Amino acid sequence: MHNATFNVGQTSENYRISELADVVAGTVPGCRIEYAPGGAPDKRCYRVTCDRIARVLPNFRPEWTARKGAQELYDAYRSAGLTSDDVNSGRYFRINRIQGLQKVGRLDGSLQWMGAGSADVVTTPAAVG
Repeated sequence: MHNATFNVGQTSENYRISELADVVAGTVPGCRIEYAPGGAPDKRCYRVTCDRIARVLPNFRPEWTARKGAQELYDAYRSAGLTSDDVNSGRYFRINRIQGLQKVGRLDGSLQWMGAGSADVVTTPAAVG
């Protein structure tokens, strides 16, 4: 649809972070939920409505849910051999990578690559003329 914007999903799939934590706890055996000391509920509202897509495309039926997504991620992590120690090491924290690139002068303070050829470029055969 030209110039149309839709929230794609199911309005019933709106969750609070604590509810998503419960979904993860129900998916990952032995999972324990901990809340930061002094943490307070987020007062912002992230609820979205997907009513427009249901109205404009009445035959569209989203099938994906938070539970299916949590299960897919859990299965993928297990398949890849990723452990909680790997995650807790900080290796997969994007901010650590950004700070490392800034420290060696490859990214500036506004996250722009510095100098010609500084960006890591991945070229696939399909992308090469």
